Amino acid sequence: MTTARNIQGLLRELDALAPSLLFGSLSTTYRTCGKASCACRTDESKRHGPYTHVSYREDGKTRSYNVPANQRERVEAGIAAWERMHQIARELAEHNRRELGLGPSKRRAR
Repeated sequence: MTTARNIQGLLRELDALAPSLLFGSLSTTYRTCGKASCACRTDESKRHGPYTHVSYREDGKTRSYNVPANQRERVEAGIAAWERMHQIARELAEHNRRELGLGPSKRRAR
């Protein structure tokens, strides 16, 4: 059961998460270059990278941006904050549904 104290705690947590929120999926790739003589062409362990980027959907299109290596941890934290924000929103919505007396009806024993 969610109490008023719990609700206030969730709202404080949302407030703390807000400055770091980032939306998208983080991925890392290793690539081959265009030089025919480069070892990356024949040896997967010699591929260039890691290159990190975030992809997301906007206006029905997938978009992405590169993440500099020195920003990777902050971006990971921002995406984790986004996921936590969604969890909190669901908890708050569930509380509101219960407060309104809405939801699945209980089955009667036969």
